[in-house]
Amino acid sequence: MEILARILAKKASSPMFKLHWRCEKTKIVNLCFADDLMIFSKGDPGTVSLIMQGLEEFRSLSGLTPSPRKSNIYFSGCSKELKENILHIANFTEGSLPAKYLGVVRDIESLLRSFLWSLVELKKHSAKIVWKKICKYKNEGGLGYKEMEVWNKAATAKHV
Repeated sequence: MEILARILAKKASSPMFKLHWRCEKTKIVNLCFADDLMIFSKGDPGTVSLIMQGLEEFRSLSGLTPSPRKSNIYFSGCSKELKENILHIANFTEGSLPAKYLGVVRDIESLLRSFLWSLVELKKHSAKIVWKKICKYKNEGGLGYKEMEVWNKAATAKHV
């Protein structure tokens, strides 16, 4: 994925590439999670064409290619014509928000639960208290743990 990140960074340096407005300051173009990839850009056909060129370049180097069946594009504030144009360029389907990326969220929550009951050993134990009660605020009798799925939705929505 490091090679893909470099390819996308090179494409992002083109004057034709337009960053997503929330990513302009940090210059973030992509994030990788295990074998998943998120690419951020402005909804612009020229930018999407550069991204697709980058993915094709990565495919020719590595043999890896995104599965159109498993890949989505998310839009906000775009006209129907622009969406159709971009979807045609990318050959992906339009996704809807909030997107669920529960694999990592569930893994993190599982680690939290294991740590709570067994500390550093991280053994699986039967829960002594229902997890929903653990996630309640302290003044409501809980421990104030964050419910990861709710936290994930809030964090994701903040960037849209």
